[in-house]
Amino acid sequence: MLTFRQLDDLPDAVLDIITATEREIINDMARRIAKAGTVTDTAQWQLSRLEAIGAERDYIMRQLNRALGMTEQQLIRLFDEAATRTLATDDAIYRAAGYNPQPLADNTYMQQLIRAGLTKTLTEYRNLTLTTAATATQQFENALDLAYHKVTSGGFSYQQAIRDGVRTLTRKGIAAIQYPTGWVDYLDVAFRRATLTGVNQTAAEVQLRRMDEMGTDLVETTAHHGARTAPGPGPENHAWWQGRWFSRSRQPSKYPDFYEQTGYGTGPGLCGWNCRHSFFPVIEGLSDRAHSIDQLRSLNDRTVTYDGKEMDLYDGTQHQRYIQRQIRRWKRESSALEAAGVDNAAAKGKVREWQAVQRDFIDQTGLRRDYFRERAGKQFTK
Repeated sequence: MLTFRQLDDLPDAVLDIITATEREIINDMARRIAKAGTVTDTAQWQLSRLEAIGAERDYIMRQLNRALGMTEQQLIRLFDEAATRTLATDDAIYRAAGYNPQPLADNTYMQQLIRAGLTKTLTEYRNLTLTTAATATQQFENALDLAYHKVTSGGFSYQQAIRDGVRTLTRKGIAAIQYPTGWVDYLDVAFRRATLTGVNQTAAEVQLRRMDEMGTDLVETTAHHGARTAPGPGPENHAWWQGRWFSRSRQPSKYPDFYEQTGYGTGPGLCGWNCRHSFFPVIEGLSDRAHSIDQLRSLNDRTVTYDGKEMDLYDGTQHQRYIQRQIRRWKRESSALEAAGVDNAAAKGKVREWQAVQRDFIDQTGLRRDYFRERAGKQFTK
């Protein structure tokens, strides 16, 4: 079993690399936009434009491939640690019940499960780098054209034109996937989801394999404050099924069906997209519930108050994510404008402004401040 905090912090090592890569790419784009903004001759502009787009495409691929190599090593470590931690918790339960589980290092089938999960996630990483190269190049092309046309229109100063071009890149960051519906997944979000989902699902498959080996059927889902909610009971309403006992057998039982009720194996369900729930084995007659009904009700009913408005904890954490995104956005802009040689004082001011909003939000709600989610990439060591 992986705890909520372990799952929440799990992608950080990978995201550290990805956000640093994003910063390097955006800053390089900003430098090229600033350089192109000095070209006013139409013929020379067309040549410079093609050269800049080609050079930036190559630069993006180099940076993403570099990041891919670095994240691969982090991911191998994450998968090994997650499986080891998961079985350490579960096996303690089995041993207390008199079972003798085989060590992970000696379990060939489980090793294969871990390798399969790792391979699947690495494949998703590679696919993300390919789609990111295409979408990021298009973003650069659009920003480049916007800055050039504003410069040559005569209606904007050079600095304002460059600032507006850079702002299109920094507002949400580098796009990783553009769906036909128009929805866009951004680089940090896409890698966080791929990492968390891949590791959590693989750890869960290892747990289920161990349950099969031990011949146990019942599981209890973990529970935490601020669980995802949805109308009515069902897999998408994580607050509804957390902390409950379920049967895996799909046979008539006094306990609800694990797969049907939690949606395990589906995107919106247990161990699905960005889910930070897990589960652990239950030995009927020996195991006690981790949470009483009253404790679960307290977890699900917790609210926070901000600016005089009461909201449930899930909505409170979502508002905190919004504030964190604003901090990252202005940090990206400040860094990119500096790289372009354009005054970034206003962007720095926005960073301070949103950090003050975050401090006030934390003071009013009592939520935990997550400084990592406010980072916008550190400088790579040359």
